[in-house]
Amino acid sequence: KDHIVAYQISGGNTEEWFPIGPEGGDGKRAREKFEEYHKANNLPADDVEYRRFLSKIVAKRIMEFASFVKERTQNRLAVGSFYGYTMFCCYWESCHHALSDVLRCPDIDFLCSPICYSELRKVGRDAYNMLPIDSVKLHGKLYFVENDSRTHLTKPPFDIPKFQKPIWYGNGKEESKEALKMHFSRALTHGHALWWFDMWGGWFKDDDYMKFMADSRKIYESSVNKDRLSDAEVAVFVDEKSYALFKENAGIAPDGAKKVLGLSATPYDIYLADDFETVYDKYKAIVFIVPAMTLQTEKNIDKAKEDNIPYLLYTPESVGMKPGEMMEFFKNSGVHVYANRPCVVYASKSHLFLHTTDEGEYDFESEGVKTFTDIFTKEKYEFPRSLKSGQSYLFER
Repeated sequence: KDHIVAYQISGGNTEEWFPIGPEGGDGKRAREKFEEYHKANNLPADDVEYRRFLSKIVAKRIMEFASFVKERTQNRLAVGSFYGYTMFCCYWESCHHALSDVLRCPDIDFLCSPICYSELRKVGRDAYNMLPIDSVKLHGKLYFVENDSRTHLTKPPFDIPKFQKPIWYGNGKEESKEALKMHFSRALTHGHALWWFDMWGGWFKDDDYMKFMADSRKIYESSVNKDRLSDAEVAVFVDEKSYALFKENAGIAPDGAKKVLGLSATPYDIYLADDFETVYDKYKAIVFIVPAMTLQTEKNIDKAKEDNIPYLLYTPESVGMKPGEMMEFFKNSGVHVYANRPCVVYASKSHLFLHTTDEGEYDFESEGVKTFTDIFTKEKYEFPRSLKSGQSYLFER
């Protein structure tokens, strides 16, 4: 016990607090409990409140277990959990949409999630966090990313249909290396931790991968005393309560927004809508991801209007927006767009990261500086410069 520093509370399907069944825990006992809940809280007994209740009861259980661990360990140890996959599990059956409750729990010290599995994590696109990470940090919680990054060595463990889907296969070796760079750089520039998760063995059993991880650890350790605060001028807000308004998956707006934001050559911070009042006036522009309008989002929009802060609504009707359109909105709002063409850019006060989408000439600039040295390869880059597609570059500012 003297070597244990924290406990991670796990439960449900895949230990990530998903319901065991496919219907979000929807059954006789859940309905009975909801009957008590809506009466005690003077809430409507409708489907929307019922869907929200299913998330709140899961969050409540996590918080109860965390409180128990804190009590039994005399508050000596950190306690955390997988939870709050707001930007990936956009369907009410996931029961992951009471993150704001968990963030206000004093017994939760950290939260975890994998990187989003969108587009099978192919290179040439962003590798998003599932959680609205800046709300996590705003509430004083730590965040760990589970990097179950597929590689050219990743193969299904069993010859059964469940494991024959594309998600269980990796990219080629060179693509895998560039993806690993991106996953590491996102953690470095966004100020959170990560672990490499070799799910059933052999995924990283390669000298080049292991050298990369050893080098990455040195880069991470050397950055500990540097200013890794975000340098984003854009804030993104999403209301987790909006997902309960849909009978089916509400992910079309979040999925589209993540893709276009990720390729906008502009870093951004992302929050729950509940945190708007605390942070909104620190940014030059705001993007509201709106699967469906809620009272909280309406209130936030009114506040942005009142303070003359440029904002953009990304709704289901916005799907199909091109990254160039988002870039143009940012430029017109006075936000610094780092490159002349769609690409992935992360920025902290101490580091910059660039990931290319396609082959061509990139003009990359920060505060008038156009010459950078890639930390991974030690090669110097003077922009504008022609670059290959799907390549990752980490620069120190």
